[in-house]
Amino acid sequence: ENLLGFVVADVSGKGISAAFVMAEIKGIFQSLAKILQNPREILIKANETLKHSLDKKTFITAIYGTIELNTGKVSLVRAGHTPVIYCNHNKIDLLTPKGIGLGLDFGEKFINNLKELEFYLKNDDILVLYSDGISESKNSKFEDFGIERLTEVIRDNCDKPIDEIDNKIMKEISLFSQDYKQHDDITLVIFKWNFRNK
Repeated sequence: ENLLGFVVADVSGKGISAAFVMAEIKGIFQSLAKILQNPREILIKANETLKHSLDKKTFITAIYGTIELNTGKVSLVRAGHTPVIYCNHNKIDLLTPKGIGLGLDFGEKFINNLKELEFYLKNDDILVLYSDGISESKNSKFEDFGIERLTEVIRDNCDKPIDEIDNKIMKEISLFSQDYKQHDDITLVIFKWNFRNK
């Protein structure tokens, strides 16, 4: 009850086959989270489980982490996914612990490259997880929205409630890409730490 787990993942490719893989990986994460707590162990086991079901062209990027609800301790692993954006009082850090995508290697290379990052949240700190559908949203000039624009929106709004930050990000993406059809799905998860001792 004291541990919150979270995951954001993205399957290479599109269509029905990618949807089936995502459904499978969701089930794998749900099963592993019931028996393991360490994010690194969970990604290693998930990769082993996928060995016999992925074709050679398919891989999955993922961020998996936990937050201890009584201390604010974050444990985070990243398997080739977009960086986690960490905002602490208008200071932005891109968290990119080392790791390669699930399904790119099923041996020591995957295990040895997967590094766990641990740190403690302070009050009003923000964590933003997202898919590349946000950073790669394009305008009519084929320019990407990019991480720089995304971090700027977060920095300018980090003192606001989560729903306002979310609305502002989505509004800026919509305005930026209004003349270009969205080619990828968008996933956005925002945490704001607010722990007050009674």
